[in-house]
Amino acid sequence: AEKDLPAEGVGSNLTLLDSFKTFCKPNLDMDGKTFAKVCRDTGLIDKKFTPTDVDLAFAKNVPKGMRRIGYHQFEELLEYVATKKGLDFDDLRRMVVYTGGPVLNGTVADNVRFHDDKS
Repeated sequence: AEKDLPAEGVGSNLTLLDSFKTFCKPNLDMDGKTFAKVCRDTGLIDKKFTPTDVDLAFAKNVPKGMRRIGYHQFEELLEYVATKKGLDFDDLRRMVVYTGGPVLNGTVADNVRFHDDKS
């Protein structure tokens, strides 16, 4: 299954902990919004596993009275997601690692006639 996953410029020596730290920057723990970003960027969200399922899974895994999770809870959460989606945990882990960190999407402004015209 490892051959099926794209390794777009990502070294195979990265670990799940490295990916966790990359997504969490500058914090050392992860909130629900960041976990939802992990799921979106990894391509885990589909008809079987919706954004609502992501939020519910995170809420179920967070220690009582807390809003953030550490690395060990993140691993447990990924195991839950793997079970829910019917994937092998190691395949899911590889998917997160090969993402290489958050995917940043930005927009490009259109040309504005009187502002961009320097003639």
